[in-house]
Amino acid sequence: MKANRRRHLAVNERHRLPAGDAEALVGARHPAPRSVLGYHEYPGRGRVPACVVRVLEPDAAEVAVHWSDEEASAARPLKRIHPGGLFEGRLPHRRPLVPYRLVTRYADGSEHSRPDPYYFSPQLSDYDLYLFGEGNHHRIYRKLGAHPEVVDGTRGTRFAVWAPNAERVSVVGPFNLWDGRRHPLQVRGSSGVWELFVPDVDAGMPYKYEIRNRNGRTLLKSDPYGFAMQPGCVRHSAHRPGDILDERPYVCSFRAMDPENEPGTADFQQADLVNSNRPSLALDNLTLASELIQALAVFL
Repeated sequence: MKANRRRHLAVNERHRLPAGDAEALVGARHPAPRSVLGYHEYPGRGRVPACVVRVLEPDAAEVAVHWSDEEASAARPLKRIHPGGLFEGRLPHRRPLVPYRLVTRYADGSEHSRPDPYYFSPQLSDYDLYLFGEGNHHRIYRKLGAHPEVVDGTRGTRFAVWAPNAERVSVVGPFNLWDGRRHPLQVRGSSGVWELFVPDVDAGMPYKYEIRNRNGRTLLKSDPYGFAMQPGCVRHSAHRPGDILDERPYVCSFRAMDPENEPGTADFQQADLVNSNRPSLALDNLTLASELIQALAVFL
């Protein structure tokens, strides 16, 4: 990695990550990862703040960081501060801010460059959350679920889910090897809504939510606001013995929607009336409605 030629910019002791936060991040228990991961500015000497970047990359051998308008050769190495894959370091202060890129080298020698999801601000407004809390948000399907977006010039997908009783929520899929440590969502205050913008994830990518409840159990759940279903049993690669995993045979995928022609479209992802013997990879709403009516008729 060319970044090794550059000097590591040390983080002042006052700005270092507390041990409790580090353990919670590595153990996939931190409820507010964006408050400690990503880009943070701290008061420094004079008028120039200290710009600190923290990254959780469990399988990385080395991680370096550079501003997106710099060459990769300008990347500065981050210091490993926890054996579980937590890295920390500084970037030079600059204005205006632009997204930065992480250059990660793995033990097999491969390298990967990507934007940091924890650089980007939450996209749901306080007004959206207020209306949702009142039960008066009539277009919540545009806010919850998975929606491809461009944020600060970076293409990706914004994930949002309501999980009021969760201790931690992560989005998992092929883009992170189904590892719940890599993309934990940020809870939005007391709303029960969890959100994260993940760069470089395109429409059509299968995903699930990994949810840790307040009893310490971990479950895999599909998105009730997903737009398509795909058969195939999904396992999480980083669960611990004793964790309860939901392995029903469907995962969500999503596509760019046309909100004018698809008002409120949402498939039931985990309904027991859906079985894995269907030849079709996606069910339309009329089919789902018909089967749901038949299934509920036995209770009338």
